[in-house]
Amino acid sequence: MSTLIKIKDHDYALHFNYTLLDTIEGTMQGRSIMGSIVANSGLLPRATLKQIFTLTLLDGKDNSVIKQDDAAKIYDAAIEELGYATLDKAVITAMQDDVPAYFR
Repeated sequence: MSTLIKIKDHDYALHFNYTLLDTIEGTMQGRSIMGSIVANSGLLPRATLKQIFTLTLLDGKDNSVIKQDDAAKIYDAAIEELGYATLDKAVITAMQDDVPAYFR
């Protein structure tokens, strides 16, 4: 299941799996995604949010992977259009939907 978000009139999807979580956490210098969420009162640090967003972003039309450089530009547009808290919520919701055992 992928969580859809609309940015600049285009649909994108955020999709998680355990392999992606391992990849993301492998670059977080010993911190976990869950630890970051808890330590920051439910909000991911901006750099972590951007990293997660760029690694999990898909085109909503065909679920094709968005290249990280392009995803970083889309992230900047998403922050401007949706706001930090809304984007953070979308990312965490997608994670909860796709890898629910991570939250139990």
